[in-house]
Amino acid sequence: MDIERLSWDSDFFGFSVGRVIVSEDDAPDAKKLRKSIEELNVELAYVFLPGEADAGQECHREALVSMSGKLVDHKVTLGKRLEPRSDEPADVVSATSLTPEIESLAYGSGWCSRFAAEDRLRPFFRPLYRQWLQNDFRDGKVFVRMSDDGMPIGLTTVSVCNGIGRVGLVSVDAGHCRQGVASALLCAAEGWLLRRGVRECRVVTQYGNTAGMALYSRCGYEVLARHEVWHVWRTASS
Repeated sequence: MDIERLSWDSDFFGFSVGRVIVSEDDAPDAKKLRKSIEELNVELAYVFLPGEADAGQECHREALVSMSGKLVDHKVTLGKRLEPRSDEPADVVSATSLTPEIESLAYGSGWCSRFAAEDRLRPFFRPLYRQWLQNDFRDGKVFVRMSDDGMPIGLTTVSVCNGIGRVGLVSVDAGHCRQGVASALLCAAEGWLLRRGVRECRVVTQYGNTAGMALYSRCGYEVLARHEVWHVWRTASS
């Protein structure tokens, strides 16, 4: 099991946060999982379990339920090997500053996020997504698709971590879905990575985000990993 206290999350939320990752190679051990969470000694523990149906995690689930843990997400990590291409969309532009319209699109990308679904974290949802967007303006790239009247109708963010491209937020205005906007944004993000010599790209979404899963499949992404994400709070909610 990989156990870590998360300083960034703790600073942002204002209370201690940690993470426990159970790998597929870990033998099912409910006592070890419980001990790991207790020794973290944090207000909120994120617990990641292998998400495959046959991963043998039932004893871990039972332990988490006994600790009042809540299943908040089915996380899917997808990846793609990037190949040079010449068909980058001309109507996708690089955003240079944060506007209310871009910020609104960013919030739309997290409609099924665990930070929106979890009652005790929901007040942090908008500030968190705004911070992620600001980080991408600083450290990566933000692409938008514009409407004919000059309004942003789609958004994606992309960055590089340890030599691997990371697509972050992906969102399309509800009135412009199923018009190829998301595919064009993803193409622009991949082009930006290729120009920087990055040949691998990954993206994380929720299994319940059927539109997102379909988008990434159409664009050549394959599932690399699935995880159940549980939240375990040290103190009960009031």
